[in-house]
Amino acid sequence: MTDAASNLYWCIDPDDETVDLALIQLSPDEDKLDATWFPTELFATQDIFKKLKINENDEVLFSGLFNAYHGAKRNFPIVRHGKLALVTDERIPIDPRNPNLSVDLILAEVTSFGGNSGSPVFLRVGGAREGAGLSLGPYSYYLLGVMQGFFSEGVDIALDITAIRGTVSQNSGIAGVIPAEKILHILDSPRARAIHERVVANTLRDEGRFAEAEESYRKSLDLSEKTVGKDHPDVAATLESYGAFLHKASRAQEAKQLEARAKTIRDKANQSASSPAVH
Repeated sequence: MTDAASNLYWCIDPDDETVDLALIQLSPDEDKLDATWFPTELFATQDIFKKLKINENDEVLFSGLFNAYHGAKRNFPIVRHGKLALVTDERIPIDPRNPNLSVDLILAEVTSFGGNSGSPVFLRVGGAREGAGLSLGPYSYYLLGVMQGFFSEGVDIALDITAIRGTVSQNSGIAGVIPAEKILHILDSPRARAIHERVVANTLRDEGRFAEAEESYRKSLDLSEKTVGKDHPDVAATLESYGAFLHKASRAQEAKQLEARAKTIRDKANQSASSPAVH
């Protein structure tokens, strides 16, 4: 999703810069897109791990791009299967040249390679499980996380078919998965919640539910100002949407005030972006 100035809205983990994830808001036309939405209730959180007694016997699978064959007329993803290899509460080092660099990962015994980074990785749970309340029967699926890359025998984690920095290495067959809990943490960040409130407000506006829409616009504006500051483009985007709502509600004078403030923020941002850097 982009704003009026074509700026892409994206959110990252506000507390841990090593989390290699960025989330963007999508509003696809469901009449044109054939998709299945995966609810956050099916994310493999720590609570799910404890409740179902998930361990290194459990299966994982993911779909991704196969660089050797994309498909002639449309893209065909491949699906790879494996098992959990390590679930730990410790951070894992990913670069022997920088021992201080460590990340939160789940390790899986599954072969990942170039084109697979960013793929959703699923946990398949089934069978008799002691104390977990499950019996032999159909499998259940949870989002384990997002594929980050594979570990080479030299320990470097590679994000392409060759290891980082071009060094010669061999895929160890162990892949690092960014936990789904990290996605939830980003979704619950103030900036992500502000953007979500704006999207909700726009939907309520279009449905004619004006009182609810205005409440969501105010929530979005308050969250944005507290999170990124009063002169940030996020604030301008909310002001512009809020202004469109006020026009629709026949409150043109209030709308013009918000639009004027949004324009001031946009002008400052554009001026800052076009100013030459001082060295």
